[in-house]
Amino acid sequence: MTCKYMNHDLFQRYVWLVKLLRHTPHLTYDEIAARWAESPLNTDKVPLPLRTFHNHRWAIESLFGIRILCQRKRGNTYALADWDDGLPGSLRVLMLEALASSPWPGDHASLERRIVLDDAPARESGLLSAVEAIATNHSVSFNRGGKRVMFDPYCLGFIGGQWLMGGFSHENNRIVTIPVAQTTNMTVLNTEFVYPNDFSPTEFFKNLH
Repeated sequence: MTCKYMNHDLFQRYVWLVKLLRHTPHLTYDEIAARWAESPLNTDKVPLPLRTFHNHRWAIESLFGIRILCQRKRGNTYALADWDDGLPGSLRVLMLEALASSPWPGDHASLERRIVLDDAPARESGLLSAVEAIATNHSVSFNRGGKRVMFDPYCLGFIGGQWLMGGFSHENNRIVTIPVAQTTNMTVLNTEFVYPNDFSPTEFFKNLH
């Protein structure tokens, strides 16, 4: 299932499912459906059909790069893949939870295509702010080299052992790369930017090598 747009209620369902399996892994489908029946989000008390559950799994992986795997050897239970601090899967889970507490991101292209990973990343200050800004197409500001910089983050990559932001620098008036480790006090601004339709994060980071 690949979709570019989703409504707010569907987004909240995805967040609910990911958070449930983060805090209570190894649940069967019947146990997940029972939790949904009691969820405050389920105001109409609509059951969770098996087909809908699998559609949610595929959408979560397609949009956010978060995999929900069926573990047949553990009684056909479901759990988040790669859930361990510092791994790409866990970063995307934290990213989704950060979005849930932010203003509704609206209609945006798949976040998975805008976050490029080539190794297991470490936590860095400002990283989740960068992810939130990318997801919502908002500019950020941060301190770098003794200056306060405004930046439109188009993409994020863990390349060559460090996190890099690619995007438009208001200071230099061009697209540049900035190591996240060189920034401090990153803040997501209210200013929205237009993400270029012809921009490819994968090609952008390839050209850095």
